[in-house]
Amino acid sequence: MAAEEKPVQQFLEAVGKAASLWQAIDVRVLAIRIAGEWHNLLTRCYLVSNSIEKVLRLSDLPETEDVAFWQHVLPIGELQRIVKGVEGGQLQLGDAKIIYRAIRASPGQDRYSLGGYTFSDLSERFRASYRPWSCHQLTAMGNSVHEVIIEVPGRRFRLDNAVRTLEAPFDGLDGVARYAVGSPDPLEPNRVCLFEVFAPLEVQIRTEECRFERGILRYVLRAGSAAAAQGSRLNVFARGSVGVPHSTTVRLGKDAWKESNGYLEASGDIKLTGQRVATLFVSLGGYSVHRVTLFDVAVGGANPRLDVFQTLDPEFEVLRDSLAIQGSQGAAQFDGAVARLLGLAGFQVVRLSGDKRLEEAVDLVAHVPGASVCLAIECTTGPLNSKGKLGKLVARAEGIRRECSQLDVQAVIFTPLERAQVLQADLNTASDEEIAVLCREDIEELLTLVLAGDELSEVLSAVRGHIPRKPPTSPLLRRQF
Repeated sequence: MAAEEKPVQQFLEAVGKAASLWQAIDVRVLAIRIAGEWHNLLTRCYLVSNSIEKVLRLSDLPETEDVAFWQHVLPIGELQRIVKGVEGGQLQLGDAKIIYRAIRASPGQDRYSLGGYTFSDLSERFRASYRPWSCHQLTAMGNSVHEVIIEVPGRRFRLDNAVRTLEAPFDGLDGVARYAVGSPDPLEPNRVCLFEVFAPLEVQIRTEECRFERGILRYVLRAGSAAAAQGSRLNVFARGSVGVPHSTTVRLGKDAWKESNGYLEASGDIKLTGQRVATLFVSLGGYSVHRVTLFDVAVGGANPRLDVFQTLDPEFEVLRDSLAIQGSQGAAQFDGAVARLLGLAGFQVVRLSGDKRLEEAVDLVAHVPGASVCLAIECTTGPLNSKGKLGKLVARAEGIRRECSQLDVQAVIFTPLERAQVLQADLNTASDEEIAVLCREDIEELLTLVLAGDELSEVLSAVRGHIPRKPPTSPLLRRQF
């Protein structure tokens, strides 16, 4: 039997374990007036490391008869009151009372659905909902935006126009949501009304400044506050082509941190002679908050395919460029790059794209040597389901299974688009059909595994691990349809 989820308790306990990291709460609310009451459209609360006096205040906040945005900076001790208020259905902020209940829901069924406590990991870029830092996150969901807005006479046009015609205007509700509340996503009609709390763990690895060359690993860390810097810990796990893995902890004293552009930064070199790949882990408040894997390309011998390829493309820049190419004119180049990547990993790859006589086949078939496993692969440089590509992939993979019943066939689609650029509807279709979807960031991770000398079985597991999972749907929406 699965353990009972208690998201509010889990979130508050996680925050309580590192309470010294935060001093204030920056509460930002976008609400609309319905029948004389203010109803939430979007609320974001940010726990901040600065004192209340130093938190940035927004000026010229939009407030009209029908739509308003408020910012309240409160002591960290107010966190439980805020969360419990939303859980109970209403929150008092200054002179305003904001309603967090579903419109037209049955009695007892109108409370916001707490979608759960999650840890948003900066290392998983396409899963990170708060990009500056890894964080604890609590989310509650209400009606769809459309279901709330239609309760206002004039609907979306009236609300957008009210904000656009102010002396200090924003570009409609989307402009307020993005630039005042801080949401990365537009207020689409089918989006749910949200209450979100972010408790950032303000330390990270400066990936672009780290390097691993000829046995010396250079690291650079950044912290958002003195408390985060002093509470952080850096660990390293490294391994070569043979022998026992090496792991160590790097001691970061107070003197290791220096001020830089409003942050604190620490850097240093670690000697890792004979190691081919190293993973850095930085931890804070009992959580691993960021990890980065680096490889020393000067160490050869683990993969003869890589060693030969490196004589032609020493820094793997050509391969990386081809794996990132977009647009229809780059389709053939992208297909070839995916084939090379899989070949370097150890797959036996047959490329079928480019021959019109085989246009009803998948683009690539990748076999695992000595095993009855193969990948049926489509490559696309455009939308994931352009011209019904997902349906065609399902049918083509099924055809291989039918004719070669002894094979374990996994359908896979590669795209150079970032996951944020892929339609959620397409990811949902891929999830239903158990298609592995590898977007740009996933391809980069796959390349890292290959260059690190990981076994083919690990690469295969990584590919199969990218079958999308559907995002949670508010029970309020499920009840009403």
